[in-house]
Amino acid sequence: MFFPKHKLLMTPRSVLLSDGSSNIQIDESNFEYLQEAISTICCLKTGPMDQSTFNPADAKAREIAEKLMRGR
Repeated sequence: MFFPKHKLLMTPRSVLLSDGSSNIQIDESNFEYLQEAISTICCLKTGPMDQSTFNPADAKAREIAEKLMRGR
């Protein structure tokens, strides 16, 4: 968990997070895990969303589903 006592250092090839007693390094060997976590947290999708994913019950639900599909 990120607390104010953590320090963040950006280098040309990595991101370092340190709390003084432990360090976390994000670099090209583990970047895909950070990328996946951010995509999940932000609800990002890389491909088009299949319209069959949603089955809206009424006009308002259909409107919401269309907005969701446009946003992905």
